[in-house]
Amino acid sequence: MLEYNHFRSLNDYVSKIQTEIGATAAATYIIKDGQVVNEWYSGRHDSSKESRIVDEHTQFNVGSIRKTYLALAISLLIEQGQIKSIDDEIASYVEAYKDISEGVTLRHLLTHTHGLIEEEGKIKREFSPGESWEYTNTVFLLFLQQIIL
Repeated sequence: MLEYNHFRSLNDYVSKIQTEIGATAAATYIIKDGQVVNEWYSGRHDSSKESRIVDEHTQFNVGSIRKTYLALAISLLIEQGQIKSIDDEIASYVEAYKDISEGVTLRHLLTHTHGLIEEEGKIKREFSPGESWEYTNTVFLLFLQQIIL
């Protein structure tokens, strides 16, 4: 493993953010070429003094991490020329929802400003694209997975 000093600024930054947001725990874990090059842990599982210290056995709830990877995939497809722009309408890539998704761009999907919801197995419009914000995990993943596949 590389020396801690190589990643000191990253670990210090994560520690600073942990303190600023009042998180009880934080960690960084970096793998390069199949080798762990940085492993750093801070804090406890909750705010009580009896709580277990965060270590290599701690499981963090990472929740919506898939969206980060889908956004990365979109940026790679843009770089490769398979998607022209983040401002392309999703109907250009997903024919099945062309009518309901008119005006909705990839940017709207990535920022949860698309205005689409799923009700009773059907996609419906809740508000016009860009007018508001609503976290809708199912619709986001459905569209982006269709675009990427």
